[in-house]
This record gives sequence, structure tokens and C-alpha cells, in this order.
Amino acid sequence: MGMLEHIKERTRNTLSRLQVLWDDLLVSPLFWIFVAIFMFVLYCVISCNETEKKEQKKDEIAIENWERQRQQDSINDLYTEHNNIEYKETVLHTGDAPYGKGVAPKGALSSCIISNPTRYDAVVILVNQKGKWVRNSYIPSGASYKMKNIPEGKYIIKVTQGYSWYNQKDNGEGKAKGGFMKDVSYYESKWDECINFTYKRTKDGISYQDHEIKLIANDGNKQISRVTPKDFFK
Repeated sequence: MGMLEHIKERTRNTLSRLQVLWDDLLVSPLFWIFVAIFMFVLYCVISCNETEKKEQKKDEIAIENWERQRQQDSINDLYTEHNNIEYKETVLHTGDAPYGKGVAPKGALSSCIISNPTRYDAVVILVNQKGKWVRNSYIPSGASYKMKNIPEGKYIIKVTQGYSWYNQKDNGEGKAKGGFMKDVSYYESKWDECINFTYKRTKDGISYQDHEIKLIANDGNKQISRVTPKDFFK
């Protein structure tokens, strides 16, 4: 019985000392500084994770909408495969200009970063107000490319997507040759949402315009609509 009482007494003493230490800790400024720092770090971690989840969800939804748009569109032989043609696929690399180098004066310092997170390879074309294809770049699925030395002016974009490029594909009499041979689609933006590369001239000098384009539908960027090959190459 004496041993049991002894254990109880030691336990009470230990709890009492812990209570004193806790009370001292609560009135210590260092303790509350530590708590504040810990809570701030925890808040930052949670906020970053939430932001990353939201951005990822946004992209996933946008890509899903893009894929749904492709599936809902009626695709026929005019749009897509030339299955009866024997051809040797042309190997392209990011930034290649399959429709020609276009115009890239060294004095033009505007640029445009184009990213392609879709599952289709793409060729993106800048078209000026005269209808001229000023620049074009091949951007494979998952890649991005920076167009440099873009001449001053306003542009729309044309995009063709698909797989398996053939540089001698016939797009009609007098039209540029070349195109995807599998799962092909064509898109074009509107002039009321044109990309403005007009220089801003001030007393301090010239300010060149830079832009970013992501090939995803419904993400707040320039909207593009599906068109026929005839309208694309007109």
C-alpha cells in the first residue's frame, strides 16, 4: 500500500511541475513568436497546395473541353486522313517553320511564347491584316516555343493540329504545301480578339509588345474556332 501511495505522490509532483512549466511557457514571448511563425508557415504551405490544385484543375478542365470540341466536330475526309496516299513522314523539331521562314526582321524585338499542352502536335501561324502568313512554328505536344523578331502589327492566329507531318501534302492549287496526315483539324482566331504587336512609342523610347498563347480552349486566352481546310488555306 505504501508503494502505491509513493507512486501516486510522484505522479502528482510530476504533473505539478509540468503545469508550472506550461504556465511559464504561456507567458513567454518566445513561445508565442514560435507559434506565430509555425502558423504562418503552415498557412503558406496550404495556400500553395490549394493554388496548385486549382491551376491543375483549370488546365484539366480546359484540356477536356478542347478534346470534347474535337470529338463533337464532324470529321470527314476533307478534314483529316489521306489514308490512300503513300508518303514518307517529315521529321520536324520544335520551332521549325514548315511553311517557310516568314518575316523576322532583326530590328523587331516583339516576341510571343506559345505552349502546347494538348495531346496533338501543332503548327501555329501568325497572319497579318493583309492576310499574309508572317510566321509559322511547329510545336509538338507538351512543348513550348518563343517566336522572336515579330514585325509590328496586329495578327490573328491559325492553328493546325494532328500527327505525322508530310511536307508535300497537297492543300489545293496555289496553296502552301504541307500538313498533318492523321487526326487533322484546323482552327482560326477572330479579328475582334487579335493579338496586338503595335509598338508603344514614348519620349523615353519604344516599348515592344510581348504575348503568351496557350493552345487550350476556354482558358481566357484568345478563342479560336474550328474552320474547314478551304477557309484555313484561303
